[in-house]
Amino acid sequence: MGKSTGVGRVVLLPAGASGSLTVYVNGDEQAEGADYVREDGRIVFARDLRWARRTGVLGWFLMATAGIGLYEDTDHVDLHWVDAAGVPGTASLRVEPV
Repeated sequence: MGKSTGVGRVVLLPAGASGSLTVYVNGDEQAEGADYVREDGRIVFARDLRWARRTGVLGWFLMATAGIGLYEDTDHVDLHWVDAAGVPGTASLRVEPV
C-alpha cells in the first residue's frame, strides 16, 4: 500500500486499534486499498467524507432560544478490530478535515 494522495478525509485510529480492521462508513463495509488506506496511525479515505463542523455561537443561540435544531449531514465511521492478543475492540470515529 502506497502513501495516500491526501484526498478524502482522515480518521485517527484509537490507541490499541491494531491487527485486522473492519471499517464501516454509514453502515457500509469499506475495502482497504479501494476505499481507504491505513497510514501513520490513521485511516485516509479515497473519497471525500462529510465531517461534522463545530456548532458556532449563532447555532447554539438558535437552539437555546428558538428551539430550532441544527442537523448536519455528516458521515459516521465505525471501526472493529481484533488485536494480536485476540482481544476485540470497537470505536466510532470522528471524521477530520484534511
